[in-house]
Amino acid sequence: MSDDSSANDALGTLRAAIKQAVTDVHEQTPLAQSFTNFVTINLVANAQLAAGGTAAMSYLPDDVIATAEIAGSNYINVGTLLPFFKDALPEIARKLHENGKTWVLDPVAAGIGETRTFILESFRDAPPTIVRGNASEVIALDAMWGWPTPTALIRPTRPAGVEAVDESTRPSTRPNVWPAIWRSTLPSARARLRCPARLIW
Repeated sequence: MSDDSSANDALGTLRAAIKQAVTDVHEQTPLAQSFTNFVTINLVANAQLAAGGTAAMSYLPDDVIATAEIAGSNYINVGTLLPFFKDALPEIARKLHENGKTWVLDPVAAGIGETRTFILESFRDAPPTIVRGNASEVIALDAMWGWPTPTALIRPTRPAGVEAVDESTRPSTRPNVWPAIWRSTLPSARARLRCPARLIW
């Protein structure tokens, strides 16, 4: 019975946090900057606006870096690439990292093509705050960035998928994989996002 009670308490806490986040976005209209592919640029901007935020879209490194100073977060999508992205994206990621700015990476089609692979490999030294990817993209990033071997991370009964979370009450038998990645992001970014310093599967 205490397990059910704990689960209900956790669910209630999560619902309250989501409700507060929605309220905060509507009250603060935070700026989220996106360097997204031109196929989805309108969808991304409209989704940000519909959620109550403010959208900024740019492909120019100096523009993205300058706007990052006032943005709450930044989003980089490597979907449909143009040749100049090979120079622009590593520069942007490096500056975001140096300036302590949070950024989300969407590694669309990770592992396909030399240009995309070059760009994603360049992010190893200036990693994103959050990776938003599907399983194959995360596996490709693992191969590029050298994360710990997947077998070291597997627990036989753990949940799977982007909607799942680890049970926080059960001791983990796997090593904490985020410290190396997470330490390279800035503590202030984690504090602003209120994220735990571990990977949620």
